[in-house]
Amino acid sequence: MLTDLQKRKLMLTFNAFDHDRDGMLEQQDFEGLAVNLAKAFNVEADSSTYPQLQQTLQEHWQQLHELAGNGQDQVDPESWLRFYDTLFSSPESTSAYLNTYMDGFYALWDLVDPAAAGQGTTLKRFKGMYRAYGLDEAVGEDAFRRMDTNGNGVIDRNEMYQRVMEFYGSDPDAPGNWLLGPYE
Repeated sequence: MLTDLQKRKLMLTFNAFDHDRDGMLEQQDFEGLAVNLAKAFNVEADSSTYPQLQQTLQEHWQQLHELAGNGQDQVDPESWLRFYDTLFSSPESTSAYLNTYMDGFYALWDLVDPAAAGQGTTLKRFKGMYRAYGLDEAVGEDAFRRMDTNGNGVIDRNEMYQRVMEFYGSDPDAPGNWLLGPYE
């Protein structure tokens, strides 16, 4: 069962995906996110990368729609939370999901920021993500510093995996809670 802390953080994620801010996740939200990611990382609409970006986010929507859509053309907050409650009911499904999530996370960043492929999460990339999701970049900078616990300016893949695990977890003091900024 999801804790109140997990629910608050999951709703931050829901709201970040809700591009048009109408309280529902729909295909056009992911289309809007593709446009925002392209802008945030200077991906030109006529580049070979742009259709890949659109396809990646369309696949993400399709998976979410199939798993949490309840046969509707949209995902409401209750269905979103119910999906995660079921997903996090076993350590095996949680681990499998987070591994897939991290693979997609880095594949997307390497797609939109190929010059920095394999470099992990830099402040520049992190702020670009915040910009794409319509989040405050100043908050993103603060969040990055809180999550970069060794202070080296890069959150490598293993560190980011740990931060994402913390974000989806229940420890109120974990640095990963800051993935999308303050959750209260």
